[in-house]
Amino acid sequence: MGLFGFGGRSSDAQYGALFDVGSGSVGVAIVRSDHTKPQPEVIYAERISTRATLMADRDEIVRGMREALFTASLNLAKTGIHELRSKDSRGTISKLLVTGSAPWSYTISKNILSTHDTEVKVTKALLDDLVENAETEMTDDLEEDTISNALGLTIVERATIDVRINGYSVREPVGLRGKNISLSHITGLLQKEVLDALDEVEEKIFPNTSLSAHSFMLVNYCVLRDAFSEVDNVTIIDVTTEATEIGVVQDGVLNYSTHARHGLNTLLRSIVATTNTAREDALSLLRGYVENTITDKERTRIEHYITQYAHEIAKTLKKIQQKEPVQTTLAITAPFESLAFYRTILPAIVSDATGIEVSLLPFDILGKGGIDHIPAQDIYLAIIARFFHKLHGCGELNSA
Repeated sequence: MGLFGFGGRSSDAQYGALFDVGSGSVGVAIVRSDHTKPQPEVIYAERISTRATLMADRDEIVRGMREALFTASLNLAKTGIHELRSKDSRGTISKLLVTGSAPWSYTISKNILSTHDTEVKVTKALLDDLVENAETEMTDDLEEDTISNALGLTIVERATIDVRINGYSVREPVGLRGKNISLSHITGLLQKEVLDALDEVEEKIFPNTSLSAHSFMLVNYCVLRDAFSEVDNVTIIDVTTEATEIGVVQDGVLNYSTHARHGLNTLLRSIVATTNTAREDALSLLRGYVENTITDKERTRIEHYITQYAHEIAKTLKKIQQKEPVQTTLAITAPFESLAFYRTILPAIVSDATGIEVSLLPFDILGKGGIDHIPAQDIYLAIIARFFHKLHGCGELNSA
């Protein structure tokens, strides 16, 4: 096994079904991955929104997720497989790759350091001990975290993402010598309701496949590291419909992540409640805010809600700063309908909360090599397709 838990791969191309489970929609795709090609080939892609887009009740959100997941799965099994067969009559889906974003997922990063007075040889046993220490710390954190306990989270992956000897990152550490050996380990968790629904999909629709599940934060991080190898320090911000997840990457390692339970729908619910407008009209106000095409009264109202959002994000950033320094480069993802809005407001929010000057990473995965047949607005499926293609085994050999 190589560093990062990346497994080897055969010379043959393989087909995978991708599932992106969000709190407001479920995206699916069928991907052909040939590792001799720079990009995956996407044969089919679709995104199904949840039935009630502004619901706040958790049980309703879960029901909406299940309905969207099953609808998207059935469409994939019918239309998607038809498109696969028309392209490759012998093509078979062998893998299901699933990502869950906040609030469905939880990502825990642990960095363990082993120091010695004299140089020691790095062995597999030593690395296993460091991993065990990391997982012990993770378990202790989960037991103390009342929020994660209440969410009913289940571990779906364990991945070693970095090993350093005397401060230098090495891909094959076994056999090398050093005084300071550090290991970075990530544990990904998903809520039980999501896993139960996925198990049902696998059993009824794709019974002869292997399923691997990941937190979207880990997938996002892996793709960032691959696509922007020259950027070592990044603050990842993913705005979902019901949450905003923030991760800190320092020296190329995802060191910490957490989320605020305030997402796009939180904002839209406030606008709809006070203006008595439809969701699409509320989204139009956000677009108008960015394009400067709304009235002064409307702008004042939107800025009031931005202030409320900024307050929640500032609390989350201060929590992060107690553990890790917030990085000045921001990689922002959000539903396409609101991406420009969040890329407009978040830099100022982060700067005001932390006192640092920030810049935006031009996080356009589609623009770095091109992935055909994915709607240009679905950056999430583009990221997951690239992850499946470039990093097949990320966490897979260490999956729970």
